[in-house]
Amino acid sequence: MKNLLMVLAFVTISLCSYANSTARFQLNFEMTNIMTNEVVVMAECEVTQVLEWRNAINVFNCISDEKKFLLKNVSNGLGYDYTKSSAFTHYFLDHSKGIVGQLFSNLSLDYNIENAGVLEVVYGSSKPAVESNETIVETDSDVFLFKVTKLEYL
Repeated sequence: MKNLLMVLAFVTISLCSYANSTARFQLNFEMTNIMTNEVVVMAECEVTQVLEWRNAINVFNCISDEKKFLLKNVSNGLGYDYTKSSAFTHYFLDHSKGIVGQLFSNLSLDYNIENAGVLEVVYGSSKPAVESNETIVETDSDVFLFKVTKLEYL
């Protein structure tokens, strides 16, 4: 009986520590061409983010225009804000490993990103939040507004 209790305690601790070190959330966004006001991309992503200092791996399981694809390891850093008592992750938008760079590649959109902001997701106790719902993505031929349309824990 004592051994059974120890095994159950170990399993419970293991499961709880895994759950506490991984954030899963829904992130939906759209990109609108600023000149034409045309929505160029709408995507829905289920994100899994490991919240460990030396293991801050993330995967975005996305769908856009009925095409499914993965975005891998787009974070720029994992941290903790003591004033908000919350962990946060900075996600790249630009270059080939960023959200938008991988999105353009997966959707075969021929844009070269020149400049883009960073998406900061803060992991609050009741729901995740972003510092800004919108940021600009500049390409060699167009400028897009990147807008978060939905963000919630799964």
